[in-house]
Amino acid sequence: MSHYTQRDKTIAFAGVYQSARLVHQIATQGQADATALNATLGSLFVDNPQTTLDVFGDLANLRLGFQTMRVQMGATEALGEKRNLQITQYVISMLALERELAETADLEQAVFRKLEHAQVQVKHFGLLHENTIAALALIYGETIARIRPQIMVRGAHGHLTQAHNANRIRACLLA
Repeated sequence: MSHYTQRDKTIAFAGVYQSARLVHQIATQGQADATALNATLGSLFVDNPQTTLDVFGDLANLRLGFQTMRVQMGATEALGEKRNLQITQYVISMLALERELAETADLEQAVFRKLEHAQVQVKHFGLLHENTIAALALIYGETIARIRPQIMVRGAHGHLTQAHNANRIRACLLA
């Protein structure tokens, strides 16, 4: 039996939905909610959190995730938004990859080691700097992207072919 409360699980689930929504925003619009992106990528560098909320800092940092989760689960059409099957597919795929990663201890440890190295770039350049995001994308590409099945991101060709957008998408998938 898990020691995580329903609140912990809801916060974590909102984090997954936020990552999926960011992937969708970048792929289809070429941009992403800056607060959500900062909280999502920052979650990769939280060491030994005391609570699940410590991973994201504050519930306000998960606003996009909670909003997306409500819409996707059909609880509300917030701000005129409707369910988006692509976001749901990203969430399901990310959860499946997480399960596979958790069952592959060597790969999971490789991700943690690589994140420790990326921490140096965060300190030097900042979290949302292109070099840091490229390092996170590389971690995803060298580890999680090798797990099958891969996540197929769909969006506007012009946005998907830009290296900066591709790196932000991979960084969000890693988060």
